[in-house]
Parts: sequence; structure tokens; C-alpha cells
Amino acid sequence: MKIKVLDILDKLGVEYKDSPGSANVRAVCWNPSHIEKNPSLFIHKEKGHYNCFGCGISGNIFTLLSQKAGLSGIDALKFLNNFLFEAITEEELQKELLHS
Repeated sequence: MKIKVLDILDKLGVEYKDSPGSANVRAVCWNPSHIEKNPSLFIHKEKGHYNCFGCGISGNIFTLLSQKAGLSGIDALKFLNNFLFEAITEEELQKELLHS
């Protein structure tokens, strides 16, 4: 089961612009020292890594959860675990267990 980055962004309330056919979405940077009018933060939809071309912050899904939601590393893992198992249906779980 793969976690969908856009679902995580939605859960965190991150507003983003998605362009069809693009591997990335654009969002307003959440770095408090970087004030911008146009979104310059790019987040890869599949891999979850991000980079702001305005201020240079970058990271992955764990640093995103740390910076945007204020979670520690272990709390980010717990969040992703809970998120994954809230999103999985009984049928999907059975498929995962059969393929393990």
C-alpha cells in the first residue's frame, strides 16, 4: 500500500495547484521567513520530496510533517502509520496480506 502525497497535503490543509501531466504540485512556501505572493514550493506527487525555489527549503514527507505540522520524527511515523491504516479498506488489506 502506497501513501498518496496529495492525500497527506489535503489532511494537513496545504493548498496546492495541480497541473495535469506534471509530476509536481505548486504550493505557497510554509517557511515563516519567506513571504511570497506566488507559489514557489514544488512537491513531487509520487515521491513526496519538495523544494522551494524562493528560499531553498527542501525535504521529504517526514520533514514536511515536521515543518508544516510540528511533528517529531517518531510522531511523523505514527501519523503516517495511522493515515495509512485509516485509508486502507478491508479488501485492500486482504490483498496486501496475500501478497506478503
